[in-house]
Amino acid sequence: MAGVIVERIRFPSSHPALPGHFPQEPIVPGSLLLEEVVAVVRRHGAAGGATVVSVGRVRFFVSVEPEQVVEIRCTPEGQEGGDARAVRWHFECCVAGVKVAAGDCTLSVVSPPAAEEV
Repeated sequence: MAGVIVERIRFPSSHPALPGHFPQEPIVPGSLLLEEVVAVVRRHGAAGGATVVSVGRVRFFVSVEPEQVVEIRCTPEGQEGGDARAVRWHFECCVAGVKVAAGDCTLSVVSPPAAEEV
């Protein structure tokens, strides 16, 4: 199993989601931050057609402003519910050493759909 994964991202002030997420003082929507977390987990743990099947216990502590560099740290924690195909990951997002969000997500190998009979 992989160790701690660390990636850094930045949401430019020109991002299309920012003007509508508080027009006078835009902040990065939590959904965008979670989207990046899911992308990191998929890049580093998605061998064999795995997909993120759940995101849970997410807490947002501090708002992220446009142009801030966000460090995403993801750590695999083991099998989810005894299923060898499902791995729970813990994540933390920090800006300048301050935790802005944390939570868990589950990455699971999803079996391809059965071929239809002709």
